[in-house]
Amino acid sequence: GVDEVGKGDYFGPLVVVSCFVNEESAKRFNEIGVGDSKKFSDGKIMKMYEKMKDYDYYYSSIVMPEEYNILAKETGNVGILLARQHSKVIEMALKDLNDKGIRCNSVVIDQFSNNKNRVINELGELGKKSNFEQYHKGESDIAVASASVLARGIFLEEMQKMSEKYDFEFPKGASHVIKQGKEFIEHHGFDELEKVAKITFRTTTDLVG
Repeated sequence: GVDEVGKGDYFGPLVVVSCFVNEESAKRFNEIGVGDSKKFSDGKIMKMYEKMKDYDYYYSSIVMPEEYNILAKETGNVGILLARQHSKVIEMALKDLNDKGIRCNSVVIDQFSNNKNRVINELGELGKKSNFEQYHKGESDIAVASASVLARGIFLEEMQKMSEKYDFEFPKGASHVIKQGKEFIEHHGFDELEKVAKITFRTTTDLVG
């Protein structure tokens, strides 16, 4: 299962995670209470993440804002950027599982684009051979839900590291960030904003007029 966190947050990284689940791990994650990460508080997510982060079969791509801004300009399309990150973690997972002789029957993603070919077009060699499924509300699948919680946990960890580095409390989301964004620029300058924020968002125009 594959899911991403951070695509709608102005501050912080984009995190994409693939997580392999079999009958045994599915039971374990269900007992932990895994579900759609958007429905849980940050505190609840971190408690679940602490119990899951030592699991051997999840694979993550953390695209920090500085890299995100470069990739967003290169692709000119956030959908393509997302699709490539999904493909990256799918290939990482399938290669590792294949090398370890573990059979993966299917790959499921939470569909993020109305264009179903968006991810299919970016799939690597192993992904193209897999039984690939994508649908809305993909978190109803335990593998996607597990990827969702892991991705959210990693996102929150990275946000905490950024807060500690800049001694600044970064808000989540993209709609109520203008005040804090202006404060950040005032204290650290616009050049540093590129290292903590997805400046391709329209929010940047609102920030700098």
